[in-house]
Amino acid sequence: MNAYYALTKSRQKYSYEDNTKKEIKEYEVGLEDLAGKSDKKSKYYSLFIEDYQSQCKDGDWKAAYKVFFNRYYNKENFDVLNYKELKVRSVSPIVIGHSMSVLETSLAVHRIYGVPYLPATAIKGLVSHYCHKVFAKNEKTASLGYGGEDYQILFGSTEKAGYIRFYDALPTIDSVAEALVQDVLTPHHQEYNSFRSNSDKDVQCQAPRDDDSPVPIPFLTAKATFLITITCEGEKSEAEEWLNLASLLIREALLNEGIGGKTNAGYGRLEELAEK
Repeated sequence: MNAYYALTKSRQKYSYEDNTKKEIKEYEVGLEDLAGKSDKKSKYYSLFIEDYQSQCKDGDWKAAYKVFFNRYYNKENFDVLNYKELKVRSVSPIVIGHSMSVLETSLAVHRIYGVPYLPATAIKGLVSHYCHKVFAKNEKTASLGYGGEDYQILFGSTEKAGYIRFYDALPTIDSVAEALVQDVLTPHHQEYNSFRSNSDKDVQCQAPRDDDSPVPIPFLTAKATFLITITCEGEKSEAEEWLNLASLLIREALLNEGIGGKTNAGYGRLEELAEK
């Protein structure tokens, strides 16, 4: 099973034990059958996660992922000498790629190996935003704000690329099997929040009430240990200073700001694992 294709295409077959009748039942579902059906979607996600965990614990799959993981993080693959790694673990669930899909919500999953990951664009965008938010208003650090000299060295501009390169962060071999977790949203005023006025006509909308029924929406989140890689061009001594600054910004942004969606609700926080 490839988790990416299972979440985006085709139909899936599952089997589960019916305790009431003490028999094994087949459970086949198409993604189009799940939209707006919370109970079916929750069951689908539960069986999907079981399949995913079973796959990750399989000896052949785990060996193949280990080869890919070690090849991806092999320093010899990078065309620059200045290289830095940060190992971070989830403090709270992550919901990157939580845009609308056939399942109403989605998750960033690697297309080839079917594992959740942190896209390089998401990491760079988070750090860029955090850098400007924290340092731009201080006169001494204003050059780290949008358009500043140091900001352009780190992240680039519309005219040229930055010197720091960000790469996709994959879950570590030890944590990949437990990387998918089911969560749930419970909006209480769905009809009111989804109301849209229709042109010039007088349309009455019922105000939200305390007795409105919550509508649970199950969705997938990621929770694992990830290895983040950054590189920098230039002379080694100077490049190391920029790499140290960039890694500091990454650590602070991941812990204080959070990556992905729903960060205001506490999602997306990660902390660095200190080396022994």
